[in-house]
Amino acid sequence: MRRMEIREKLIPYSHLPGTKCLVPCSDWIVEVFPALLRIAQHGDVLIGVTGPLEQFLVQMDLERDCVWVTGHALEGFYCFSLKANNEGLWLMLHRAPKEGLVVQNQRLGLKERLLLARGGKIHSSSSYERVSFGSNKKQDWDLVCRRNDAREMMPLLFLAGQKVPSSQVVSIQRNMKMFFRSGILMPDIAGLQHLGIFPQHNLSADPMAMLHSCYRTIRENLFREEESSLHILPEINEIPVGRAHLRASFGAVFLEWSQAVVKKMVIEPFCDFEKKFVFSKEVASFRMHDKRFLNEAVIACKAKEAILFDRFQK
Repeated sequence: MRRMEIREKLIPYSHLPGTKCLVPCSDWIVEVFPALLRIAQHGDVLIGVTGPLEQFLVQMDLERDCVWVTGHALEGFYCFSLKANNEGLWLMLHRAPKEGLVVQNQRLGLKERLLLARGGKIHSSSSYERVSFGSNKKQDWDLVCRRNDAREMMPLLFLAGQKVPSSQVVSIQRNMKMFFRSGILMPDIAGLQHLGIFPQHNLSADPMAMLHSCYRTIRENLFREEESSLHILPEINEIPVGRAHLRASFGAVFLEWSQAVVKKMVIEPFCDFEKKFVFSKEVASFRMHDKRFLNEAVIACKAKEAILFDRFQK
């Protein structure tokens, strides 16, 4: 049975010096300038390049879990990545002038690494849930924020929220996407406090918890699993078209919808289960294995037998 593909690569970027972003799968936050890296809770790291720079670019790569920094200085073109592991935050040089690149008074050659900071929290998983809401616009973060379109921003928040070392849940409003403007996917916590969304004394509202809560909120609008029932697309009016690859206690779930109504669902269970399938009120019946079922029907599914739900009718 053919799965519903999501081919969109999520790599938001910015050309602005001083761009702040999170290093995926860690709690390291970096502020990137052409000749300097400012690492939160650690300090400044000098980059030995001479400006003015051209083609300066910062990319938060949610596919390869790193931050890319590139630019063209008087010495030549350079490109390095920032990636975190259990030891700390590392810089690896991928392209540089013949003489290499000087970082913190240490000259690096191609493919050489330098440990910039030790410690930090790490979070990683073998698989992540994905969503796509039908937008193919460039992921220039400054333009994304200006357009303020949920279809562009929410897939990024959804994936980034799974790649933070935090399980803390904070209460957020549905229009929280408008506040992620202090850097690439970085919420302006101080601004949120001044707007009354968080109390002035609430110091627990950190970026990691904010991103994780955005992921949880988006997911609950797509799919909710309860002890005896599944709720599919319970609140999806803001996103009328999309696809989702999700995980449940019993296996994988693949969804496709348009006009805010589910069109196709595939379940790949790894265990037997029986649940009530609750779709949105616009759905009266659906087909499964050439048989029709009414909405909210209780269905038993067997392990390792992929199931296709389609022909949804009002």
